[in-house]
Amino acid sequence: MRLKDDYYRSPLHQMNRRYTEFLLEVVQEGVAAGDFRDDVPPALVRDMVFGAIEHHTWNFLSGRGNLDTDRITDQITDILGNGVRLGQDGTDRLDLKITSAALAEMRNAFKIFQPFQDIPKVTIFGSARTKATDPQYAQAHEVAAALAAQGWMVVTGAGPGIMQAAMEGAGADRSIGVSIRLPFETRANDVIHGDPKHVSMKYFFTRKLMLVKESRAFLSVPGGFGTLDETFELLTLQQTGKAEPTPIVLLDVPGGTFWRGFRRFVDEELVGLGTVSPDDLDRVLITESVTEAVEEITGFWQN
Repeated sequence: MRLKDDYYRSPLHQMNRRYTEFLLEVVQEGVAAGDFRDDVPPALVRDMVFGAIEHHTWNFLSGRGNLDTDRITDQITDILGNGVRLGQDGTDRLDLKITSAALAEMRNAFKIFQPFQDIPKVTIFGSARTKATDPQYAQAHEVAAALAAQGWMVVTGAGPGIMQAAMEGAGADRSIGVSIRLPFETRANDVIHGDPKHVSMKYFFTRKLMLVKESRAFLSVPGGFGTLDETFELLTLQQTGKAEPTPIVLLDVPGGTFWRGFRRFVDEELVGLGTVSPDDLDRVLITESVTEAVEEITGFWQN
């Protein structure tokens, strides 16, 4: 409380207040010039930006973040401005609903992940249809438990099958779930259902963003179209330089042919057609060993 009281009496608080009052003047000038609709209260824009700046400043003073008032203000102003311009453009109502829902989903997800930003995370992909009696289920459970024991958190799509196996292995305290609302998958698995570390998404694209954005390693277990889609997304991000290099492990059961068949398809078909380079899978580990999978992920960040 003393820190907060000192802040409210400090020049920094007054600077933030003056900054947002200046923003109010800018927005008012924009309304007068026709850049903003006049039914969007400039004071509302001012108050929203000021609240965000105050929040970031308090986090900074409490040792929970970096203070960059100019960039924070610019980004929030851009978000608000683009929202207003969508209305000015005569955007279709369905497109507005997509934009609104996507922004709300990302905001909720960012809020859930934020307290754990300094904890390493691994995203585990795999089929929702895998049964608890399948050896792949046991492998996902084992690899998640081993990583959780070394301080990692496990991120999954929060569904049944491999996703549930991984969360059971890691335990609820070290699990984060990003589920998708489907007609045949109406709730998260029992491990993460009702947990504050679970967010439910309407759109696959926002879900995929959050399954990839926060993690420092990725592990895929044999699955269907969804698993292959997520795995190819990872490979595309790495290939194009859109993501920093991270360990990607493709884990199969002993004697399994799924990922070896995948590798053969890439080498014979994609490389053969010239659509990918021969070394595009060089950073990917295909293994049947849980121990090798764990060592690949933890060792990558120790080097």
